[in-house]
Amino acid sequence: MTAPRIWTHTIFQGEDLEPLDRIAGRDGARLSEADVADIDVYAYELNTNTLLYSATGLDPGAGVDPDTRVFDTLQTDGRWKVDNVGYNFRHLIPYASVSAGFEGGKGVRVEVVFHTTAWVRLFTVHEYKVQSLRSQA
Repeated sequence: MTAPRIWTHTIFQGEDLEPLDRIAGRDGARLSEADVADIDVYAYELNTNTLLYSATGLDPGAGVDPDTRVFDTLQTDGRWKVDNVGYNFRHLIPYASVSAGFEGGKGVRVEVVFHTTAWVRLFTVHEYKVQSLRSQA
């Protein structure tokens, strides 16, 4: 990561959270699976800072947890809408895991901590604004 940034998203009530990132080390080089020892993910209700979800010590490798992954090659599938370059990190947080914070008008903040083999820790932050659906009321 070359500069801190908070990604903002608008999602509908009932949708899963899926932060995607193109993560680079302090030297600007893109992280690979071998650069990451493990990953911690936390989700908080934005206004109250109530912890809604935590997963710590996640393995970055393929096949261990298919919902958490550091990719060695950039992914350019339909999930990524930022540019044509792609992402190298993905984590899925099921709606059921954070449903307490998922009323319309609320927000959820996801903080991802990468424990790397070279730089100790790197961070990424995503904030989700939740839109109500009349069918979910």
